[in-house]
Amino acid sequence: MRTLALLLAFTTLAHAELRVATLHPILGDLARQVGGNSATATDLLRPGGDIHHFEPTARDLSNIKGVQIVLACGKHMESYLEKLADSLGSATKIVEVGKPIPSIKIEASSDVFLCCPAHAAGGIDPHWWHSADNMRRAARVIADEFAAADPANEAVYRANADAASQRIAGLKSWAQQQIAAVPKSDRKL
Repeated sequence: MRTLALLLAFTTLAHAELRVATLHPILGDLARQVGGNSATATDLLRPGGDIHHFEPTARDLSNIKGVQIVLACGKHMESYLEKLADSLGSATKIVEVGKPIPSIKIEASSDVFLCCPAHAAGGIDPHWWHSADNMRRAARVIADEFAAADPANEAVYRANADAASQRIAGLKSWAQQQIAAVPKSDRKL
């Protein structure tokens, strides 16, 4: 009888886990870092997929049925968000992670945005995740949303976001050191 009670308690705990879907692998990675063992994240856009042309299929929607949160990049990267919200219903919250994150202004003469000429014409770079500081901000946005959806694990989400932020800060420092070793005239990507 005691074993059955423990099994039922474990099953209840396993079902209480926060379920999240993400619309970009970078968000999926960050969601897993912030969620730790208290949340599961399902990536809809696979690595190598093109965020500019992706739209979830009926199979994708079936795979994320019952998620509490969908993390989107925001900044008009996902043109289908309104349709997605209608398909998922009011029980699922769609969070545009990039919405509160500062945008990078694009200069008209900049060669940096040749990969996405449509974005260059808009004056801001919607690819907010290109900035380490913005990724640190995104970790806090995700922790806030996870904590609101699952208050019992708020401390876990906040601690995990802090740890992710520290790792990102370390990566930024390392990248700056590596770039500084390359002569300015050779810094082309």
